[in-house]
Amino acid sequence: MSDARWRPHVTVAAYILGEGEQAGRLLWVRERTSAGLRINNAAGHLEPGETPLEGVCREVLEETGRRFRPEALLGLYLGPMREGARYLRIAFVGSVGPLERAQLDDPIEETLWLTPAELRARQNELRSALVLAGLDDYEAGRRWPLDLIRTLPPSLPPGPDPMSHALVILESHGDREARGRAGGEAAYAAMLDFAEGLKAQGELVLTTSLGTHQTRVRSGQPVLDGPFAECKELVGGIFLLAPQVTRERALQLAAECPAAAWATVEVRAMAPCFT
Repeated sequence: MSDARWRPHVTVAAYILGEGEQAGRLLWVRERTSAGLRINNAAGHLEPGETPLEGVCREVLEETGRRFRPEALLGLYLGPMREGARYLRIAFVGSVGPLERAQLDDPIEETLWLTPAELRARQNELRSALVLAGLDDYEAGRRWPLDLIRTLPPSLPPGPDPMSHALVILESHGDREARGRAGGEAAYAAMLDFAEGLKAQGELVLTTSLGTHQTRVRSGQPVLDGPFAECKELVGGIFLLAPQVTRERALQLAAECPAAAWATVEVRAMAPCFT
């Protein structure tokens, strides 16, 4: 038995389904390597403090310029020993949103929408055998729930304890009544979709919406019961963001939040009440 402990290189990869005019195709990257230009999944090493879901969302954004929406775990793939290294790949299936970044990671030459047959016809250009191994499972319909992989303890970025942020939705008094039932249901559905997207990207801890009625208590006694008659604004809902979400990213999410179209979306840092 060798005294040296073997440690695999853990990577994450995405099998990205096309939609609309790209239906039936998957999104790949063509990247520069020591062996020349090679086709690969959007993929890369899992970084310290990341969960696999956070890692694959980051890699897809960096290499394709699009935000990844994970739908299922595809499988775990252990590659052969190569030049003293062995790779354990965690592969996911999902879709992406519109292009957000024109500048991609330095090794990426271009992105390609290819059908499985078109990719197989270019086997001599593939980065590794892991690409086709995952494609075989993708075409066989293999899918596993995302929560099959659990990360313990909760992952946090290295370095000082990060600061969590919250998005606080401030609505003007009377806005809900003005929207009416149908408008309110449409707004609520848009907010649910927004929350699901954040959750899939590993950026959301929890969210809740709040009703318009309250009971205030002062000195141990209730003093008001009913709508927010004394307020110009009411707190319509809260999104508690994950600790790794920076203030800059929180501000971007506030601008992207559907509620920004009809309310004020306030970014608040989680901090002691005396600060």
